[in-house]
Amino acid sequence: MAPAAQTTRTARGQVVPLRWIDGRSAIATQGGGYHCLVMVTVDRLRELFSSDLPDPQLVVVEGGARVVAGTTEDEGLFVASRRELLERFGGEPPTGRELDELAVSLDATVGTLGG
Repeated sequence: MAPAAQTTRTARGQVVPLRWIDGRSAIATQGGGYHCLVMVTVDRLRELFSSDLPDPQLVVVEGGARVVAGTTEDEGLFVASRRELLERFGGEPPTGRELDELAVSLDATVGTLGG
């Protein structure tokens, strides 16, 4: 089942629709064509912030982002831990535009690392 978000914000601030591939990753579409693979979405960040796992971390595995326990070894490309992000945002999960911007920033970072 695909996550709830059906749009994402590009690095330029444009809102574009998402086409979910496998429930973990999506393609952002723009102008009728495919724009880019989106791995880190707002839904994935919400999952990270609300996770009951011990020391939850966001990782990229096989082209999709997922939340795993921090004790998991060799679970893919590490993106961020909930602890780090909460420290960055003063102890509270970001919401609204801050959450959108965080998803865009982390997704762009993953893209440059070849995740």
